[in-house]
Amino acid sequence: MLVENSAGLKAIVDLKYNGHAGKRDELANNLQLQLAVYGYLVANGTRWPESAFFILKKCALLSQNQNYFPSADIVRTKASPAGLEVCWKEFEAIWKWRRDLLDQGWIELTVEGAKPDDGTGPKSNSAPPIERWLAGDEEDRFNDFDALTGWKEDE
Repeated sequence: MLVENSAGLKAIVDLKYNGHAGKRDELANNLQLQLAVYGYLVANGTRWPESAFFILKKCALLSQNQNYFPSADIVRTKASPAGLEVCWKEFEAIWKWRRDLLDQGWIELTVEGAKPDDGTGPKSNSAPPIERWLAGDEEDRFNDFDALTGWKEDE
């Protein structure tokens, strides 16, 4: 949702039914990529909007600061600097890194328990340039290639 106050300042509010803890974690680590995508589209070369998540189930407004939402639950960031523009620029760096891996013939997969540099043979530059963007074991649920890795899921 795009909102604008009487001073003409814009903000994006991403409405989520649930996921309070996960969205707090995204804000704390400045990994709120969905908000950053919206921010990039709204900014379009101008001032980046402020942002927040509104968690419907908890009736909670989460933001990294009180610039636009003075009564929001503030989530302090572990990363500095923070904000949508920084998140977007880091995403661009990660995208370039992944594109370079693909151009070299490497495909990034998440496999629970494996590290980016496990294995034998030639090594890619498999560690992302920004460590907090490393896919964690919890990302395995999005892995369409788990049958190719030789690991079986525990049922």
